Amino acid sequence: MSSLRVWLFRGLVVVAAGLMLGSWCMPWWGVEVYMLGGDVVKVYPYGLEQNLGQFASYIAGAEMPAWFTPLMWLVVGLATVALLIAALIKDRSISLLGRKFSLPKLIIGVVGLAYIGGVVLAPLVIAIQTRAFFDMPLQGYFTINLGGEGLFSGAMSSFRFGYWLACGVGPLLIALALLRDKIVGKTKLD
Repeated sequence: MSSLRVWLFRGLVVVAAGLMLGSWCMPWWGVEVYMLGGDVVKVYPYGLEQNLGQFASYIAGAEMPAWFTPLMWLVVGLATVALLIAALIKDRSISLLGRKFSLPKLIIGVVGLAYIGGVVLAPLVIAIQTRAFFDMPLQGYFTINLGGEGLFSGAMSSFRFGYWLACGVGPLLIALALLRDKIVGKTKLD
């Protein structure tokens, strides 16, 4: 196992963790209402941000509970720490279900699978909320009544770059877990 190859793998894991945090801090979905001047609703993996001003009552009930945001930041923080620990762990193995697994590969793979789970779950939650409360499409153009006779505006809902970046992070982590031995050099589990 070459020291340079180990540091290359560690660097790749740190880059993947950075991409995960980057996607986490970007909006995953949003609504642009043309008469209100752009993005008025943004959904992040940790909650909802709105800039509706006097029209804020339109999204009443769509907010997540108060405990949701701190919990989601705790989850991504633990995932980031787990990735950094996995990058630093040398060749440790763990017995699970009667088989031996490489601990770094297992940790990185589990974080990747969990992130994929979040990417799959987010549009489902958003779709349920947008249809149930507001009768708007998950993606696409629609008109919205801004509260007066004939006072309508066009609006567009769509996934944002943060979501598409997140779609790549989970598979990247799984690929790193699967390719760890190739990158650092073949190791034998005890």
